[in-house]
Amino acid sequence: MKYLFTILLIFICKYGYTFVSNPLLYPFPNDTKIIIHSEGNGKIKKGILKITNPGESPWIVQSWTEGSEGKKTAVYPALARIEAKSSLVLKIYPQPNDKDKSEWMVVLFIPPDSLRKPSELTIPIAYRLKII
Repeated sequence: MKYLFTILLIFICKYGYTFVSNPLLYPFPNDTKIIIHSEGNGKIKKGILKITNPGESPWIVQSWTEGSEGKKTAVYPALARIEAKSSLVLKIYPQPNDKDKSEWMVVLFIPPDSLRKPSELTIPIAYRLKII
């Protein structure tokens, strides 16, 4: 048993890094919620969400809001390409008379085709963030 443990430990030390040496780095939002602030004289309300792409390939970012019965919150840019090892700032502008704070923002990351192998399926990554 002692020899088996020693051999296993040597194997893990020598080859263990190969299992985690090439992780897939995908984009992510830097916050878990979006806070709407008033700017300047209080007439303009705006929220900001920073997206970071630590990976080696570009991704497509699509964003929209859900949840307030017909009231639309504007998200700029709604569709954008985030380059490798870069960041993107999304700006959220709610309606001026919007008192209902029960909105969600969905950010969808669509992977590039270059990551896909012929027999693999690529799945977009989606985040749902609370707007407060």
